[in-house]
Amino acid sequence: MASNVVMGYHGCDMSVYDKVVHRGELMRGSENDYDWLGPGVYFWQESEERAWRWAREPWQKEIKEPAVIQAEISLGYCMDLLRERHREELKLAYEHLRLRCMRSKIPLPENSVKFTPAHVSAKRTISRLPYGLQNAS
Repeated sequence: MASNVVMGYHGCDMSVYDKVVHRGELMRGSENDYDWLGPGVYFWQESEERAWRWAREPWQKEIKEPAVIQAEISLGYCMDLLRERHREELKLAYEHLRLRCMRSKIPLPENSVKFTPAHVSAKRTISRLPYGLQNAS
């Protein structure tokens, strides 16, 4: 586990940028089926260029004028999925989830992926676990 601060970059429309940066409004989290890590606000860590590229993607129909919000993000106590040393923790977490699902007689959540020429779309189901199972320790 790591505790640190990173720079994050969020690709969005200029109207969102203006609301957040100039008016101090809170960012609205995404809740799409294809949000890989569940509902929330997504940032590209240490990659302003990637945020710009994402905001300019042709399939981004809601973005008329691309913009990027830069944020200093305190990660706090979290798991860095890019570090190999967390592999065993991930295995244990998966096994814990698998056993809880089995005992509760519900299927393990799955992502379904559909490949198209333009992009890959994925539908996540992890957040669709029953509430008590999601938050159980």
